[in-house]
Amino acid sequence: MTSPTMADARSVRADLSWLLAIVAAALFIRIYFPWSIVFTPTHVNLLETDAWYHLRVIENLVHQFPHRLRVDPYAMPGGEFLVVPPLFDYLVAGAAWIVGLGRPSDDLVRTFTVFAPPVLGGLTVVAVYIVARLASGSVAGLLAAALAAILPGHFLDRTLLGFADHHALESAVSALVLCCVALPLARPQPVVRAGVWLGVSLVVFRLTWTSSAMLVMVLAAWLVAHVALQSWRRGGIGDTPRIVGIAVAVALPCTLLFQGIEPFRANVHVAALVICALIALVAEAGRVGLRAGWWSPRRLVVIAIATLALSVAGFFLLFPVTASQGVGELLRFQYTNQDATTVIEARPLLLYNGAASLRPAWDYFRSGFILGLGGIAFLAIRWRRRAQPLDLFLVVWTLAMYAATIGVNRFGYYLVPAIAIVAGCVCAWVIETGQRAGGWWRGAAVVAVAAGAFGVNLVPAISTTVRPGGISSAWFPAFDWLRRHSEEPFSDASYYAARYDTGPLRSSSSAVLGWWDYGYEIMAAAHRVPTAIPTGRGGVHAAQFFTSVDDAQALEMLKPENERYIFVDELLPFAIATDGTLIGKFQAMTRWANVPQDRYFGSFLIREGGVDRFVFLFFENYYHLDGVPPGRWRRSCGAGDRHGRGLVDGREPHRRRSGTRGVVARAVLNLRGRRDAAQRARARQSRDRGPRSARERCAAPTRARPAACICDAGARDVWSRRGANI
Repeated sequence: MTSPTMADARSVRADLSWLLAIVAAALFIRIYFPWSIVFTPTHVNLLETDAWYHLRVIENLVHQFPHRLRVDPYAMPGGEFLVVPPLFDYLVAGAAWIVGLGRPSDDLVRTFTVFAPPVLGGLTVVAVYIVARLASGSVAGLLAAALAAILPGHFLDRTLLGFADHHALESAVSALVLCCVALPLARPQPVVRAGVWLGVSLVVFRLTWTSSAMLVMVLAAWLVAHVALQSWRRGGIGDTPRIVGIAVAVALPCTLLFQGIEPFRANVHVAALVICALIALVAEAGRVGLRAGWWSPRRLVVIAIATLALSVAGFFLLFPVTASQGVGELLRFQYTNQDATTVIEARPLLLYNGAASLRPAWDYFRSGFILGLGGIAFLAIRWRRRAQPLDLFLVVWTLAMYAATIGVNRFGYYLVPAIAIVAGCVCAWVIETGQRAGGWWRGAAVVAVAAGAFGVNLVPAISTTVRPGGISSAWFPAFDWLRRHSEEPFSDASYYAARYDTGPLRSSSSAVLGWWDYGYEIMAAAHRVPTAIPTGRGGVHAAQFFTSVDDAQALEMLKPENERYIFVDELLPFAIATDGTLIGKFQAMTRWANVPQDRYFGSFLIREGGVDRFVFLFFENYYHLDGVPPGRWRRSCGAGDRHGRGLVDGREPHRRRSGTRGVVARAVLNLRGRRDAAQRARARQSRDRGPRSARERCAAPTRARPAACICDAGARDVWSRRGANI
């Protein structure tokens, strides 16, 4: 007679070829389509801003392995402690360091960096298969893996070739946590072993993401639901409280031990673990009390809820600082208007475009968003009938991921694997129901699943992998110019790969001002010191400069940090999109600078040819900005004058008259410029200046071509370039 374990092993072996094919398809989608964007003829491109800082950390780590930089002198003038979780960097740098025999080349390091996300995506697909198979069988596991491989959304985006951020590792490790919870819920397991594995997965997640307390609190919420609901059903609450308690006993000391490696938000994570441990303790006491007949299930629920409430209240009274930090973490998910933030990935999903709408959910996730809700309903109904604890866990987990994603849209990379699991379960049920019905129902069920789950998602998913991303082709030569021709901020280029914790940090002799979106690229691609970075540090200063209309005041802003260079591109001013809307970063700058937008432009309704339409009128202040002139961008970047020497002398800033658009010099300022450069700038300005009607001002921002400008007045040379259309 064949044992269940042997039968299950045979089933897994039968699924193996299909699973390998699905993982291969997932890797193909994530590697093949963005290949030409990432591997350019001259550079390796990265698809996201934060990825450039991970590359910066990894490059330094392979030179100083295993010592990882903490305070980075290249991050900001004077150095900056950047909160970046360490595990992703250690995995990539460690692999490159081993393969490179302790001295990996730059090309090898970058290759490992860009390939890490799709590999982690493939591992997540395998974990999704395991959880879905435990919940609903082999067919559900394969369908869930296939959905995770092709569903559009943040998970696909974060696991693309070149998207070298820790988000891909977050998805993989969270799926590992799911496996560690699902296995003992689905099959009897030794309690200690199950608890240790769950604890180890929580430790790994702590090193993967600084806000890992979120996942611990989801587990705590599930444990409360498990105790409250399973105690009424057949089988009771089982060994779950003991497993969670052992997991916390493993994770808590490791969290305290690793504070030197990952100190950020450690107190919040410890607090979440303590709360989870208290719930597990009460649940275990309740389980013993139920068996002994001390109380009824209803009384146990009341005791559990009262204990949770008293624990939270006591925590707020005894540890108010940590409690306020925990509340701050929760407020990240509040349903606020998108205008409250200029960070696109932090906007609420359903307010992504400014007004409440379900359209962003469809745009991001297509039918996956609907399938996930259907999967939740299916598992909730099945739990009510069968009282399987794994069904309840998947319902709570997926609901939590929906809530997180609706509050902050970027958490879709947690939501998509959860959607794949529950949708795989419901799709498998549809196919099995059709097979039992027989006749034409068999084919109808397969067609419905193929069309609804895969047909409407595959093409949109592939289209998102080939969207423009990373650094524009015009930027790399500009960064190369900075790296090769500008002065070394620390006098020695090798300082970029040095170890910084063995002595005092050096002070930079010069810095680069750019909008904070570009800080990491300036650091990693040009090896120069930015004064505004994507953490938001320096963002107000950059916004005040770019929205300034006073030359003397703007030049004074550059002196405290020795900002010798200014890096700009075509997105800083306004441009008019094909649908007539304004695009660019200027509106974000006005918010950061806390200046009213109506100082620079207004929108008006006009009638032309019997049709009403909105137009934008740009006021005089807009043309006095110290950012890049919005109009005639190609001319301002030196078209026809590739080495045009239009620079501004820091000692004698030029005077611009009303209505003029500015000159090349506004692209890059240099405090050590020369007087003759200012004279040439005025001459070019006078040639460009002409009368401008109100209608012309409405159309002033043009559909610019990608460009980047850098200049060094000390060398009396301007580098500029125009790239291809985006």
